[in-house]
This record gives sequence, structure tokens and C-alpha cells, in this order.
Amino acid sequence: MASRASSKLRNLPQHENCLIPKPKKSRTPRVQKIYIITDPEGRNLGIRMKKAIVGTGVFALIIGVLLIALPFVYVPKTVSESYQVPKTSSIIDESFLVPPSTVTHTTYLNTEASLNIQVTVTSGGNKDIDFSVNDGSTTYLSYSRVTTVNKDWTVPLSSNYNFVYDNSFSFMTSKYVTVQVTKHWTETAYRDVTTSNQLLPFESAYLGVIAALAGIGLTIFGIVKRDTPPTP
Repeated sequence: MASRASSKLRNLPQHENCLIPKPKKSRTPRVQKIYIITDPEGRNLGIRMKKAIVGTGVFALIIGVLLIALPFVYVPKTVSESYQVPKTSSIIDESFLVPPSTVTHTTYLNTEASLNIQVTVTSGGNKDIDFSVNDGSTTYLSYSRVTTVNKDWTVPLSSNYNFVYDNSFSFMTSKYVTVQVTKHWTETAYRDVTTSNQLLPFESAYLGVIAALAGIGLTIFGIVKRDTPPTP
């Protein structure tokens, strides 16, 4: 029986994979190589790049905030402002008696002079008189039997003008007359005025919003950015 069993074993086909397992290969742990980009002085370029991006973002953010805030800031500013000062000058200021005849007073007036003429008969008869202004050829103002005259008049030409007080219609009564002729004009004067002015126009706030958003984006990108090692 023993011999038969040994004979059967010898006649069996020999398969090395069936009866004898192959030894397992040992795996060598793979070492991942990390490459760091440096400049010739040995400094990490990736870190420098991140710092540059973050710095640019922070700078843009600061500029944006300033552009947004400064239009709402007002500062006092003193400027010189012109204004008109009214001036007056008395040309004629007199009182006199007009007999039952004509009295003429002549005075030189400059062109474009703005005058106020006031004539008042203060006493005598019906307190009335004829009054006129002429330059010898043209009569510019004429009033008949008036007690008072209050007239603004602009001198047309530089010339001698006759102020005529006519009481010839009165046979016996003299009239007492008061005359005031005042020249009016304006002069330009200057004064310091303090006003509040914006440091920047409101339109710059729109640019500030864009700069601030760009700065925030660059800052976040620079913080989260990872260095990508090159393929060896």
C-alpha cells in the first residue's frame, strides 16, 4: 500500500505554482521629493512672491479706502471774493432865492454819471417853479410848475449842463429853492471768505470701491496661494 501511494505521488504532474507559493516582493517606501525654487542667494522665491501679492493687495485696499472716505471730508478754504460797494458824492447842495425871473447854474458832468436830482420849493407863493436841464442845445429834463422834483438821471455826454430855475411866470413873488444833486456809483472791493471744500470729488469714491475690491481679492489670493513644485 505504501509503495502504491508513493508511485501515485510520483506520477502526479509537477506544478510549481500550485504547491509552492512565490515569495512576496517587499515594497520599498517611495520618497516624495519636494523642490523649492530659490534665487541665487538661496531665498525662497515662492514665499517672496506671496509676500509681494499680499503687499500689493493691502496697498490697493488702503488706497481704495482712502478714495472712498476722502470725498466725505471737508476742509476750510479761504478765498478772496469780489463785491460791489455803493458810493455817493454830492455834486450840488445849495439853497437860494429865485426872483420873478430865471436863474441858471452851470456845472460840468461826466458821461454815464448816475445822478439823483432833487429840487424843492420851500417857500414863496404857491411854492411852484419851472425846472429844466440842458446842455445849451438839447433839453434833457423839463418840469412845469412843480413844487418838488426827485429824478434819477444818467448823463449822456461829458459836457457843461445848465440847471435852469424859471420863476418868470410869477410877477412879484420870489421862491426859495433847495437843490441837491448826488452822484451814485459802485466800486469793486474784495474780502476774504472761508468756505468748506471737499478733498476729493464724489466720483473718486467709485474708483475707491474698485481698488478696495481688487485689494481684497489680491490679499486673499496671496494668503491661500500654494507653491506648486515643478516636475523633476
